[in-house]
Amino acid sequence: MSERKQKYYKEALNKLKEERGPVNPELRERNKYRTKMVRAVSKIISSKKNVKTVPEMHEYLQDYTPEEIFLSVMYLMKYGGLKLINKKGEYPEYAFEGGN
Repeated sequence: MSERKQKYYKEALNKLKEERGPVNPELRERNKYRTKMVRAVSKIISSKKNVKTVPEMHEYLQDYTPEEIFLSVMYLMKYGGLKLINKKGEYPEYAFEGGN
């Protein structure tokens, strides 16, 4: 990115901060938690070939509830290239696009 663009974006961001005020600390913490959770789910799906359903992910990610894991899976399906590939019993299996 050129130095001119960087200066423009920095000025625009500072102007926006002045208009809206500081970011709500509670909102910032929720976003940090969600980002951490989505990264953990993404990592477990891409690293463990046999872990593809939400209950299987929950076995490895005890810090998160199955509902939170499912929300992360839905987020990754919408924005991260995760696809529904099969069904294992009652549960759908997920994998990143191009992977099995």
